[in-house]
Amino acid sequence: IRRAVDFLISLPEVDPQRIGCTGWSQGGQMTLIGAALDTRIRAIASVCGWSPLRGLSSGPVAENLMQSYNFPRLRPYSTSHAILPFDFDHLAALIAPRPFLDIRAKADAFFPNIKDIEPCNKEIRALYSKYGNVDRFRPLWVDGPHAFTATSAREVQAWFYKWFWADY
Repeated sequence: IRRAVDFLISLPEVDPQRIGCTGWSQGGQMTLIGAALDTRIRAIASVCGWSPLRGLSSGPVAENLMQSYNFPRLRPYSTSHAILPFDFDHLAALIAPRPFLDIRAKADAFFPNIKDIEPCNKEIRALYSKYGNVDRFRPLWVDGPHAFTATSAREVQAWFYKWFWADY
């Protein structure tokens, strides 16, 4: 993601103040990680991209997250039931106070850790509130399974319009 931003800002037609990032599923994870590590990304929309890892020490979701294409270095923490060195809400906190739309599917089988999501949202909302920008964090639940739906697409488009073009 960082290399993509490097390329984009090298183009004369790109406004470096209007760099946004969105992704679905693993792309939503990469969006979150990319924005946490690169402040040139001014607004993000993660669609079905994450849930807290805590509480997922076993089962198919934990196994998927430990695969080589995800986070294999977390396996020792999972197998020993040790406390993880980070969690996705910690990465989300690094995005504040930049605009962050977090779209989740109510029947998402890949990120089912629903019980821990609302406490995370509450903490993230409190952080944005401390910055005086509570409107820049929007958690949104949509109906259906782990998918990038037409509803999600409209919400993402409206989000980026609001932060990049509404006052243009």
